[in-house]
Amino acid sequence: MTLAVCFGATIVAVLFGDKLQTMLVFIACVFVMGMVDEFQQLLQTDFINDNLNSRSRITLKYSQMALGGGIAVTLTWLAHELTLDLPPLHRHSIVVAIGVTCFTLSACAVLAVRDFSASVSMRKPATRSPIEALSNYISNTVTMMRHGWFRKFIALRLIFAIVVLSVPFFSLISAESHHASNKGLTALIISYAMGYIVAGPLWGALNNVSHRLVMVASALLVAVAGATLAILHIYDIDHDVRIHAAALFTVTVAVRGIITVLNLYYMDIAPKDQRVNGIAVARSFVRIMMICLSATLAAVAHLQETVWAIIFITLASLVAAVVSLVVTRNRQDELSTISGKI
Repeated sequence: MTLAVCFGATIVAVLFGDKLQTMLVFIACVFVMGMVDEFQQLLQTDFINDNLNSRSRITLKYSQMALGGGIAVTLTWLAHELTLDLPPLHRHSIVVAIGVTCFTLSACAVLAVRDFSASVSMRKPATRSPIEALSNYISNTVTMMRHGWFRKFIALRLIFAIVVLSVPFFSLISAESHHASNKGLTALIISYAMGYIVAGPLWGALNNVSHRLVMVASALLVAVAGATLAILHIYDIDHDVRIHAAALFTVTVAVRGIITVLNLYYMDIAPKDQRVNGIAVARSFVRIMMICLSATLAAVAHLQETVWAIIFITLASLVAAVVSLVVTRNRQDELSTISGKI
């Protein structure tokens, strides 16, 4: 419901607010949405790991991705066809309003979820002051960094944090090229949602072979898409919205694979007693780095051209592929670890 309110607030701000009001609303909403996302990830990691085995987690994650993408494509296309006569801003607002409705329905569906794992009854609520919470977090960070498996995971998360930024910066260069088009947003949203549909069965099949295979393949996919788009942009032959839609589709497929496989990989390697503390520390590190990287790349895009950010992400993707080969284990080792934990 918080996400629904945030997206609704952005629609109201864009339609009725001035430039300053719109900027303030966007900053506040992005901050709140980031907090909600972190909270959801902590809960979902523990909940899914407690209630599903490794194979079921893979099936759940990739089925959710494919089905969600299919629904998004259908709703966006219907909105596009039914609002052809409206101005672009109003049509875009209607698309976002559909997202608000989906968040609301999702909140209602979550009410039916129950956690029947044994660990639920053992959990005790803890009330801490902000100083105690910060001290506890620092202590958890120091403790987690002593574990070799966690240090390797942090290395993976940090390098892939750069690769994940491909989606917003590919979207940015697309928006710069097609901001005046009344079909631009619809094409980009559909290509983004189609990426979910394709990513589900594609990475689901590869993930049954190895986590490492998904990481390497997805990183190389971003590198190929980034290099292609950068070359087309430099030679000024990327004016067709379909080029940017195809590029966004490709990196969406790759990024969805990266985000999901890192989550699944963590669930497989993290001991139960370190799972929540580990993901909290890891995501904090990654978020801080992403803020710094996003600000740096955004400054480059503003002062120079967005294509330079794309080139940097492309090079980082190649590095991520190499790091994945070195850090992660093969499938046989993964299965041995999972069997030992069970």
